[in-house]
Amino acid sequence: MEYWNAIAIRFGDSRGSLGRMRVNATFSESHAADSAACLWNAIDLTPVIADNGPSLLDFTVSLVERFCRDVRSRLVKMVDRKCKQE
Repeated sequence: MEYWNAIAIRFGDSRGSLGRMRVNATFSESHAADSAACLWNAIDLTPVIADNGPSLLDFTVSLVERFCRDVRSRLVKMVDRKCKQE
């Protein structure tokens, strides 16, 4: 987290909000879900600009496919647990 706070300070954010975002820390209530009118997300595109890196399309598709596998795996586990309880 020190790295992200250093980056935040370098770009003029002395409160270190980039560091808190990096560790998924809350910005509002510590014991409740935060509400927001707007959210943003970022993806590290370093592999795309690396020598012999994937195209932006291939990189993005691989992330979406990985997300789909993760969701499927979690749903299968949840359904299996529910069936075993019944």
